[in-house]
Amino acid sequence: MHSREIDQVVATKQPIRGEVPFAGTFGRRIYDYIFVPVLGPDGEVEAVAGTTRDTTERQQAEQALQMANQRKDEFLAMLAHELRNPLAPISAAAQLVAMHELSPERLQHSIDIINRQVKHMVGLVDDLLDVSRVTRGLVSIDQLPQDLKAVIADSIEQVKPLLESRQHHFSLNMCEEPVSIRGDQKRLVQIVTNLLNNAAKYTPQKAI
Repeated sequence: MHSREIDQVVATKQPIRGEVPFAGTFGRRIYDYIFVPVLGPDGEVEAVAGTTRDTTERQQAEQALQMANQRKDEFLAMLAHELRNPLAPISAAAQLVAMHELSPERLQHSIDIINRQVKHMVGLVDDLLDVSRVTRGLVSIDQLPQDLKAVIADSIEQVKPLLESRQHHFSLNMCEEPVSIRGDQKRLVQIVTNLLNNAAKYTPQKAI
């Protein structure tokens, strides 16, 4: 390969630069090389000068940076999607509170919805502020006991305004016994909420 490139440098009087892998004593390395024509007084190529340098570490660093940026972009896209979900129940509950005609029970229920969803959003914002850990691949998923029925209830609460706006009938059948699952509460709520959101979006709106 290099012989052909040297012949090309001689023929064109132009330098050639390239990259080549090499497996040797130190394992597989990547080398950057360049061949440059050395011109004589008559303008003809008298020799070809060449040099190489090991660029393995640089390329590994560039690949690591690209992966970090990709993880960050995927994480921010996921968070942007997640942050929208609690806004609908917060807005709906706030509108009810503003009506000033709620019974004490309905008022407390609306306040509880706002508190739960704000707490959920605080957790998401904390993840957002810790985005530096994402770029270093240090984000961890909790493996803690969770009440699956509470996860489902939180998810329904987030998607309920969409169901009501599309006039869907939603029914829920759950066993009376507690159901425990190990996992990350925010991610579990996201999974169920996304399933319900997609079901609502792709179910025809009920005619008025």
